[in-house]
Amino acid sequence: MSTTVFLSYARDDDEPFVRRLFDDLSAAGFDVWFDRISMPGRGLTFTQEIGRAIDARDRLVLILGRKAVQSEYVEREWRYAFDAGKVINPILRLGDYDLLHGELKLIDTPDFRDDARYPGQLATLIRQLSEPVAPLGKLIAVPSLPPHFLVRRDRLEALKNAVISDLQRLVGVTGTPTRVGVRGMGGIGKSVLTSALGRSPEVRRTFPDGVFWVPIGERPDLLVRQREVARFFGHRDNIETVHEGRSVLQSVLHDRAVILVLDDVWHKDAAEAFDVLGVRCRLVVTTRDATLITGLGGVEQQVQVLTDAEARQLLAEWANVSRDALPAAALDVVRQCGRLPLALAICGAMVRDGTSWRDLADALRNADLGFMRHDLVNYPHPDVLRCIKVSVDALEPNAARCFEELAVFAADEAAPEAAVLTLWARSGGKEYVARKILLELSRKALIVIEGREPRRLVSMHDLIHDYVSEATRDREQELHGALLSAYAAKCPNGWPSGPNDGYFQQKLCGHLLVAGRLDEAVSLLTDLPWVEAKCRAGLVFGLQADYDEVMSALPELQAELREKEKQQERLAGWAAELLAYAEAWHRRRVSQAQGETLSDQAPGLPDSPASCEPRTWEKIDAEIYRIRERPGRPDRLSVFAGFAKRECYPLIEHGALSGFVVQHALNHAPGGLVRDVAMRLVPLQRGPLLIRRWPASATWNPRPGCLQTLVGHWKGVSSVSVTPDGRRAVSGSDDKTLRVWDLESGECVHTLAGHSREISSVTVTPDGRRAVSGSDDETVRVWALESGDCVQTLAGHSASVQSVSVTPDGRRAVSGSHDKTLRVWDLESGACVHTLAGHSDSVRSVSVTPNGRRAVSGSDDKTLRVWDLGSGACVQTLAGHSASVRSVSVTLDGRRAVSGSDDKTLRVWDLESGACVQTLAGHSASVRSVSVTPDGRRAVSGSGDKTLRVWDLESGECVQTLAGHTDSVRSVSVTPDGRRAVSGSFDDRVWVWDLESGACVQT
Repeated sequence: MSTTVFLSYARDDDEPFVRRLFDDLSAAGFDVWFDRISMPGRGLTFTQEIGRAIDARDRLVLILGRKAVQSEYVEREWRYAFDAGKVINPILRLGDYDLLHGELKLIDTPDFRDDARYPGQLATLIRQLSEPVAPLGKLIAVPSLPPHFLVRRDRLEALKNAVISDLQRLVGVTGTPTRVGVRGMGGIGKSVLTSALGRSPEVRRTFPDGVFWVPIGERPDLLVRQREVARFFGHRDNIETVHEGRSVLQSVLHDRAVILVLDDVWHKDAAEAFDVLGVRCRLVVTTRDATLITGLGGVEQQVQVLTDAEARQLLAEWANVSRDALPAAALDVVRQCGRLPLALAICGAMVRDGTSWRDLADALRNADLGFMRHDLVNYPHPDVLRCIKVSVDALEPNAARCFEELAVFAADEAAPEAAVLTLWARSGGKEYVARKILLELSRKALIVIEGREPRRLVSMHDLIHDYVSEATRDREQELHGALLSAYAAKCPNGWPSGPNDGYFQQKLCGHLLVAGRLDEAVSLLTDLPWVEAKCRAGLVFGLQADYDEVMSALPELQAELREKEKQQERLAGWAAELLAYAEAWHRRRVSQAQGETLSDQAPGLPDSPASCEPRTWEKIDAEIYRIRERPGRPDRLSVFAGFAKRECYPLIEHGALSGFVVQHALNHAPGGLVRDVAMRLVPLQRGPLLIRRWPASATWNPRPGCLQTLVGHWKGVSSVSVTPDGRRAVSGSDDKTLRVWDLESGECVHTLAGHSREISSVTVTPDGRRAVSGSDDETVRVWALESGDCVQTLAGHSASVQSVSVTPDGRRAVSGSHDKTLRVWDLESGACVHTLAGHSDSVRSVSVTPNGRRAVSGSDDKTLRVWDLGSGACVQTLAGHSASVRSVSVTLDGRRAVSGSDDKTLRVWDLESGACVQTLAGHSASVRSVSVTPDGRRAVSGSGDKTLRVWDLESGECVQTLAGHTDSVRSVSVTPDGRRAVSGSFDDRVWVWDLESGACVQT
């Protein structure tokens, strides 16, 4: 199949040449689109027909001449092709190479100016066009190159080589770095150089999954940035913590070929939040801090100031004069700009617009920066700051006022043009006047405008933002209030009726806080119309961020927040001590293996940080009463935030439907603050509402605020089991340890270490003396709970052990694995007695019947199987779930089993007939764990929707929803007296619940 080509040119340059080229390329076998042949009636606009023609072609040949460079529609053609990932082949017909614009400077351009050399150049072009067309990676938020982009080829080639060299071979073998740091001072051109790297066709072909630009800055919201990357690559769920975000990004990027650019990184933790790339990915970091690059183990590419010749060239291009025509005063300007690209661009734009070279040089010498903070005045290269001041002083007063008002928008984020126009036109000004000011500021290199109307984005360099922030420091609240007033005029029925312009709904809460209107922000978030508005705009995760932002601003919570920070610091210190402990033992064992004599004392396990005093029942009752009767601002926000987070997935899926939010608020709990607000809104609803009928025994039990945190696991808790006397619980975690907890005091009694990978399951033997755990390291381990020693390691599975259950006599254990089998183990000898094969996919859960004769297993093959443990035979297959079976629990009479599935339901099975006698629906995400109470009347389930539910197994009703976890609930176990449940979650904590009140007793 022949290569298809689109010819882009200006008719006033040299149309006969274009026709000749068309004939020669057609004769060479190319399918060529030429407007005189393919579209004779073409006008001077970019039509849909031209867009479709470019879409249908492999390549675009751009014939460059002075008219082509000046032509708006020619630029639209090649930019359309560039953004669509097409291969562009520019050729120079008329003029000089300085005609090349932006990205075109990065592409090899044959010289067709001399007709005598035409045959040779044509052969070169034909060879280029005949090369296979590799797909170009998509550009995601990569900034455009500046108007007078100066190619620094040596730096660009060095950076390109650091990023793509040896990528075809395994990185782990060759040592090719996956992290590259671009370092230099502010305003030196780090971001421009890196943008040129990302826009290079060679780089885009090397990374077909895209180049993703992530603005970081000095105070980034890392969670928001992680969510943006994860969602682009298909991750739909919310991300609650930076740690969780790392795991998600590692999953979505591990097999992709992507460049992730972190622009303007100030702190190492910001880079580490994204340092999870696979072998075909690259992390490129722009920063001013060399130690940050070293700390990441990256390779540094330093950006130096421009050479004198480069600086004069850039200044001349911005001033629109020849470099050779620069006067002596211009050379003085170059010196005062410190040869920094940003400063030169600002000064060149001033000269182009009428400022004389001498006046500019004098103004730079006399610029007064006294109004700025000491640390900015002492910035190592204040040349940029002086240039900004001189440029702003030269602005017309209205333009200068508008420019300074841009300080109201956050640094390191582009603001939609619509938001800027709203601010500037608040006093009845005309939008076209505001747009003229935008263009003027852009021409003067003070701001950058990206995209096309009506969705253009406005941003500025962080140094320029620092300047305007300092200039308006005493008017910060006033400016934010002005923006709020401007938007209030666009909200006929209060804030929820405001515009969906890509800014207002995303940023309103933040502006209310800076403007000192905290109570207004609280009222906004504790009324359902704002929740509805955010859901209609698809901003459910943004709504959750609103709650977090306002909660963190409440003065009454500051002491608690400081205590949490201290706890995190204690945890980090303890984790470091644990790591040192493990390394010391490793060195000790190596020395022993080599026959060395050990003279030092064996290292001791570090003590865990002190935990807080457990809450008493009196405190719990008082807290519940207060929340119900006298809720404060934190209580109201916490209850509404709980609704937004627990009901996240239904709101994402259906929240845009009229009336859904009110209906869901009525049905998510039998009472409480959210339901009360919903009841007031019922008369305003136009359509019918489906109202849930709650059982008479169902009550709303607000979870008290977390008055203590018991330090323990530092990664997700995957499994938990309670001892027969109900006094202790054993939890297993992704941190590779188990912990034994005293359920009265909340203290960690033992830390059991030995597994080399994440622990998936744990169960306690009937005598309460031992625990049996299963792990991703493919082993089962038996632990003595008094001493904390591992007394046996059972090996045999060929994949992760996902579940384990012990027979009532404590003599045998049954384990299920990703290898699709179950194994029956003799706990005395450690021998494998039976291998149970039959499932066609991973075995996720197993539960032994009370008589010890049978086991029930659940699998990813969507079935449960009942096994005879004496013979190893499968005696029943229970089918009905439509997705993986995650958990199964057998009632104490052995007659029924309850299973939980990824299909969001639980099913109750009759183990005699194999029939499904109940389907329990209510969870909005996967049911990951289930446990039956000792009397067999109720079941407690844990779900990916972050809640537990208590079910009446006779009626099938959900009698309680237990909310509090901030991440998926992975495991739940009911105490032998049936009064409490213990749950483990991805939020790294173990929770103890009172099943009567629904209160969280301990975390």
